[in-house]
Amino acid sequence: MMSSPKRRSIHLHHSWRTLAPLQLILDLLLVPYFIRLA
Repeated sequence: MMSSPKRRSIHLHHSWRTLAPLQLILDLLLVPYFIRLA
């Protein structure tokens, strides 16, 4: 029972690592869009 949550947290950390650059790109794309609205 103890090993399954550990595995899950490691998997979540790995997925976050791979998604972090995508999040950064999304932010860079959204910033000019919001500036245009304002």
